[in-house]
Amino acid sequence: MQEICRRYGVLLIVDEVICGFGRTGKRFGHQHFGVVPDIVTMAKGITSAYLPLSATAVRADLYEAFTGDDPLAHLRHINTFGGHPAASAVGLKTLTLMEERGIVEQAAARGEFLAAALAELRGHPLVSDVRTFGLMAGIELRKPGTEKTPPSDDLATRTVALCRQRGVIIGKNSDTVPGMSNVLTLAPPLVISEDEIRLMVDTLGAALDEVAADAGRG
Repeated sequence: MQEICRRYGVLLIVDEVICGFGRTGKRFGHQHFGVVPDIVTMAKGITSAYLPLSATAVRADLYEAFTGDDPLAHLRHINTFGGHPAASAVGLKTLTLMEERGIVEQAAARGEFLAAALAELRGHPLVSDVRTFGLMAGIELRKPGTEKTPPSDDLATRTVALCRQRGVIIGKNSDTVPGMSNVLTLAPPLVISEDEIRLMVDTLGAALDEVAADAGRG
């Protein structure tokens, strides 16, 4: 994508709302791939979600295009709560603490631990794939007895519910594509411990076993 954008003079915009601020084991997800975007959007992790805040970073020359003397040379972008001082203060404090406590580096190590723990689910009768990127993961489910056929939507929903009953909250992809709501999602706090990761994966495994047993009886 970067090569194509450069070739045709198109701005490359990278959305780091989910992948930014340590989630992937680096400060921003695109840094894993040698990508140099023109514009980066970011939010959520910038305040550790304590208060809503978002930001957009742009290349210096793009910024300077809106700093001329012409009356229309400014970027007319406003919102009701733009530049809220409390949210801005929380954002600055979050970034300071992440630096002082090595949160990004810790997330990278915990991500490796998570990937190793989730490897145990490969080969499960309901799991067709396990994908991780830093400290987040997607566990793709399959219809029992098939290689990649998505199961009914209620299979993922039931797995999420069983995990919640056992005290672990996980997510799943939405019904954006009908019949393809078959990916369980894990995105734990960046400060999660290895013991907590072990608990999360063990709970997920137990829930999948119960769902598989019910499917077999059905």
